[in-house]
Amino acid sequence: MALLVNWPHSLLNSNRDLARAHTYLAKYKWKIQADLPAASRELEHALVLDPHLGETYMHLAQLHLEQGQVDETFNLWRKAVQLDPHVSAAHRNVGNLYIQMGMWEEAIQEYREEIRMSPYSIKAHEALSKALQDTERLQGDALDSRSRSSEPK
Repeated sequence: MALLVNWPHSLLNSNRDLARAHTYLAKYKWKIQADLPAASRELEHALVLDPHLGETYMHLAQLHLEQGQVDETFNLWRKAVQLDPHVSAAHRNVGNLYIQMGMWEEAIQEYREEIRMSPYSIKAHEALSKALQDTERLQGDALDSRSRSSEPK
């Protein structure tokens, strides 16, 4: 009896399944049909069905980023990770956005957080390595330019 009562069954979480279906439909409408408003509606509907589905927040964040809404994108990525640690790629996405903004230390911190949550993420290790190399190169360039500007003419 205990096994029967505790056995996972898809009918017991139909809202989550429906939310995932709407999330996949949103990806189709967005990527294949290029219908951003319809994709946004599908993602919003998915969140009504299951407000704890991290992957839906990830896709909604990408949609907002594509529309240039950076602040909302950050908030959605943060929410995705809070709700579902399995979507640790949100940290890499935030890190990539920080890199574009020239915020290197913040980016490195985000990459390290993804590695902490998903230690086998090759993409996170590559992103961290590249960010560290780039910051080292930038610091070296800054030192070179300072030493050149202080040389007597």
